[in-house]
Amino acid sequence: MPDRKLNILVADDEPLMLSLLSEYLTTYGNHNVIQACNGKKALQLFNTNKSNIDVTFLDIEMPYINGLKVLQAIHSIEPSAYVVIISGLGNLHNVKTAISAGVNGFIVKPYTYEKVAEALNNYLHAYCTE
Repeated sequence: MPDRKLNILVADDEPLMLSLLSEYLTTYGNHNVIQACNGKKALQLFNTNKSNIDVTFLDIEMPYINGLKVLQAIHSIEPSAYVVIISGLGNLHNVKTAISAGVNGFIVKPYTYEKVAEALNNYLHAYCTE
């Protein structure tokens, strides 16, 4: 995990997945985590905290607004936002849509913590190097 403490938004409508990823990020990464249980809440929390969020993890299939639409909305609010999709639906259409919307990473469930750490390290390398 990265040495720098990050502010991370995690959005997933599956309570177990939301809890597992959040617990991993706070316990092992010592990061600050904001949780959203659906796409509408994720977008609301991003908009409220946009200047403080370093990385956003989004599930694709969520109630109210799916993760791909949230990704597009986030980038319309903050074009440089760093967003990683975590989804059990790693089909070609979803991957292409996410890439065209400017996603920074795509992790297929069931994910490994190594893949999550890699996504965070990619963020640090892209945004926090001198």
